[in-house]
Amino acid sequence: MGIPIPRFPTEFKSPVSQEMTPHEYALSLIAQRDEIEKEIREQQAILASEKTTFSTPLVDAEGFPRADIDVYSIRLARVRIIELTNDSKDLTEKIAKAIEVVHSAQREEEASKESSSAQSDETPATNLSDLQPFVRVDGVAPGSPASEAGLLREDHILKFGTLTAASFTARSLQPLASYVSSHENVCAHIETLMELGLMGHIISKQSRSWYEEHLKL
Repeated sequence: MGIPIPRFPTEFKSPVSQEMTPHEYALSLIAQRDEIEKEIREQQAILASEKTTFSTPLVDAEGFPRADIDVYSIRLARVRIIELTNDSKDLTEKIAKAIEVVHSAQREEEASKESSSAQSDETPATNLSDLQPFVRVDGVAPGSPASEAGLLREDHILKFGTLTAASFTARSLQPLASYVSSHENVCAHIETLMELGLMGHIISKQSRSWYEEHLKL
């Protein structure tokens, strides 16, 4: 007649909280798994103290429980180790998913910071009526990035990226040359004054040659 084994289902603590970040949630799962693995080692120590393993026979040759070992404690430890091992595996899967969420959140945060940085550098001024034209478009080559952005000959530029009339202290395109040189082949926001009024443009790939040939003070 076998000895009944009590069941001790592991109760996972729910770490989900509106105030908990993905990183904190992942850490809470890892902490739970550490506690489970600690208990597994404690149960394994019980088997070791009885000089037994999972494969050690618990009955004698005649089928009776062995008298030289604590059969009840050994059976209980074996069952508990199995339960805890399964719980540890479940938590490991949850941890892997939680870590992926952490990495995804980090990537989104970095992308958001880069986007905010680019916008702060390139976003047109909100009060364009205060801007004064500082350069005139002398020509736009067909099929060029400037043409694709909608710039036209004789447009008057109010804002080129972060540059405005206040950026120029003399009749020189040097500030524009420096800006284009450091932002070559990247997008540039441009505000122009046309016959139809204020217009916004985005040049996908500005180049030094275009401004040298077609922008005039």
